[in-house]
Amino acid sequence: MDQRLHIFLPFLLAAFALGCDDRASSIASKSPPPPPPATVAHPGTIWGRVIFAGPAPKLPRLPTTGDPTCHQMHPDGVPDESILIGPGGGLANVFVYIKDAPASTGSARPPALIDQINCQYVPHALAVQVDQPLRVKSSDMVLHNVHVMADKNPSLNLAEIQPGEQTIRFAQPEFLHFRCDVHPWMKAVVGVFNSPYFATTGPDGTYKITGVPPGSHTLAIWHERFGEMQRNVKVEADGRVREEFVYKP
Repeated sequence: MDQRLHIFLPFLLAAFALGCDDRASSIASKSPPPPPPATVAHPGTIWGRVIFAGPAPKLPRLPTTGDPTCHQMHPDGVPDESILIGPGGGLANVFVYIKDAPASTGSARPPALIDQINCQYVPHALAVQVDQPLRVKSSDMVLHNVHVMADKNPSLNLAEIQPGEQTIRFAQPEFLHFRCDVHPWMKAVVGVFNSPYFATTGPDGTYKITGVPPGSHTLAIWHERFGEMQRNVKVEADGRVREEFVYKP
């Protein structure tokens, strides 16, 4: 293959996919959006921690060969962020959310941000609400593409040829897998929720959901490697409920 064609082929493929997926996005956007969130009187808070019980799995570092610029930044590879366990077993990057809350739009929420920095997605796990603006940014001088793999929303393939950003929205709740086809070690997970009652655990496994309507709810957690767990919780007016979840090997 001609070397020039080899260099520019990723650009052409990304541009072609972007054009196709833009059409799918415009079709999906014609469905009526959900209503805005209702005002909650005497809201409560659900907080707690997600723990992995047992020794932390040993994951190999992901090689960055194939792109000299990225490899120079990470000669020993990058960590596999699909399982991040902190002191005391706290599990990061777990989505925690109320599963049975009334659907509402997040169009008025501030834009969320996922960036491509030094050939990695930052953050690895990000939560947004349906219709909330999501800024997809690249801070790198190297070629990236953002391949969004979806079931309920249109799949996307966004070309990011130079530092810049695009804004996208998702109309249906689901867990989306982001990857860069140019750099296969670059992966992220975006959770899209149909209500504002969600959180993502931090490095120590802790989370907090505020503004929760009083009453009985189904509280669920989801992790990209360990799957979903759920339980029933009851939130009193102005109350605080602590819930701890444990994933076992």
